[in-house]
Amino acid sequence: MRLLQVFVTLTAAVGTAIQLRLSLIDFGRSRKEAVEWWTAEDDLVAEAPRLRRRRMRRELRSWRDPEIHRTIRDLHLAVGSWTLLVVAAVLATYASVIELLN
Repeated sequence: MRLLQVFVTLTAAVGTAIQLRLSLIDFGRSRKEAVEWWTAEDDLVAEAPRLRRRRMRRELRSWRDPEIHRTIRDLHLAVGSWTLLVVAAVLATYASVIELLN
């Protein structure tokens, strides 16, 4: 029975680690998309005459896609929750192994 408990907690730890990895991949993609937009925006502003830069920056800011920022925020939450689940599963596995050895 104790060995089954170790197996179940280890399976939960591996499953949540896989989900954490997938969330991190999604987070990386969204972050890369946002950074590419910001870099292009900075390049456009740098090409503008000095007197028009502030107005151009405001105009470009209004064109930004709010969905990217929402996605990044949601992925921060997902990565945090999966990290907590991985920690809980690893601690449960550790407790099960200690109980099995005693």
